[in-house]
Amino acid sequence: SEAAAALAAAAAVDEAAPPPPRDEAAYSLKGLEHKVKTPKQMLQEWVDKHQLQKPAYSLVSGAPRFRSRLAIGDRAWELPPSDTHGNLAFFADGPTAQHAVATRALYDLCGNVPLYHTMPPAYRAMWLHWRAVDARQERAQRERLESHRENFLQQYAAGPGPGAGSPQASRGPVAEEAPAEEEEEARGPARVAFEPLDPDPEADEALLAAQRRYAASQALASMRDARAALPAARHREELVRLLDDGHRVVLVSGATGSGKTTQ
Repeated sequence: SEAAAALAAAAAVDEAAPPPPRDEAAYSLKGLEHKVKTPKQMLQEWVDKHQLQKPAYSLVSGAPRFRSRLAIGDRAWELPPSDTHGNLAFFADGPTAQHAVATRALYDLCGNVPLYHTMPPAYRAMWLHWRAVDARQERAQRERLESHRENFLQQYAAGPGPGAGSPQASRGPVAEEAPAEEEEEARGPARVAFEPLDPDPEADEALLAAQRRYAASQALASMRDARAALPAARHREELVRLLDDGHRVVLVSGATGSGKTTQ
């Protein structure tokens, strides 16, 4: 359908998205606060909707080049001064630095929601570039996992090396060679030596960042709310009590869609 195609297009990530503007003037919203929705306003609306603590901004560095820090409860954000992905960290004034770090917080908190559509152009470019960087890292991680999977299957298909697990290799010479079927049965399942996975801090950090974004996302909050509204959720304590009482079999009957399986 057209609606499904539109959703798919919105979810698509352009891995070749260019870095955001390097010109600090492109980020200035002076005189536009009442004409466009600023990143700070968008973040405040998101915080109010989810009943979180008010965002607290502070300066990491001041004039002539400003960099801001943002805290919401026990979480904090600031743009790194040496960004290898082409993003700016320093800006011409404090409010602009606050808008930039608010954009980063929004991306981390609800990156799966296309809020960038309504952002001023420079901040939209920041968001899209972060998405592109994360997408490239996730794709590289998938390719590494697929490569390890292929290596695993090839090693498993090849079986053990010469003499591995052989009764003769482990017990010394024997008077008479056993038939192939008996030897295979005595040897048991083939054991394959697998290559250990190399540590990948970059992939670890990318996966951790994705997990944190999901944990703080509106999608997960909505899913939890939906689960809590299912009829089966009201019987949670009763079901747990029955299991704690030692019942090995508990029959649950309910209408389709009441949450019998998922809950």
